[in-house]
Amino acid sequence: MKKTLINLIRSAKDDERNLDSIDNIFSLYEQLQYASTIEQLANDTFDWLNREFNVDNVVFSLFNIDKNSKEHIFQKGEEFYLDDNLSFFFIINTHTNQNAIISFCATSKTHFEIIQDSYETIESAFFLISPIVQSRLLKRNFVRAQSIDSVTNVHNRQYLTEHINKQLHFSDNKPDKIYFLMLGIDRFKAIVDEFNYDIGDKVLINLANTIHSHISEIDMVARLTGDEFLISIQSADNESDITDSNADGSFNP
Repeated sequence: MKKTLINLIRSAKDDERNLDSIDNIFSLYEQLQYASTIEQLANDTFDWLNREFNVDNVVFSLFNIDKNSKEHIFQKGEEFYLDDNLSFFFIINTHTNQNAIISFCATSKTHFEIIQDSYETIESAFFLISPIVQSRLLKRNFVRAQSIDSVTNVHNRQYLTEHINKQLHFSDNKPDKIYFLMLGIDRFKAIVDEFNYDIGDKVLINLANTIHSHISEIDMVARLTGDEFLISIQSADNESDITDSNADGSFNP
């Protein structure tokens, strides 16, 4: 990608089209300087592809090299597959354990050929923005590390305290609008003693997943310590909504 960008710059003095391509590349670079998160960066990249190349279908993903797993950060337009004859994908090396993958799909054979003709411009642009992607990714991972429990992948105690304060602020400091549930596992230490910590972690993970599947998106679960979890409920109008069994998937302890 670096060589492609250099060749594009060298040829710009004799080719006005390549000069316009460089201008387009730096328009993306300048725009992404203002992106505060990886999600906003992905959205701005889509806007650029859509504006410059009429691309409607885009997926921005992060690929974890260590875990061999992919996480979709941003998706726009219709679903498509990477082995589709009209699709493109670019891997942005962030020099971390996660690489960014930007994939998109043309709408027709003619559109595909137009994008193919501009391939070097897009490739050069993605090479140029790779340090920005890396910076936003490192920021995202740092924020998550400060707020997420490493075992269960739910919020940690520090984030819980901050979040409750925000909840109280938005509820006009009326705690009766927020309900709290404390959950724990009986004789959890016996599980660890009889088996091992890995089995204990799996039990905690399964419990956290179960809790998440029974609360709404505006509710929150956090791990306090050991096997103790605290759930803050904002989706309920009264206490009976929490304690009664509901068919709509709301939490039922």
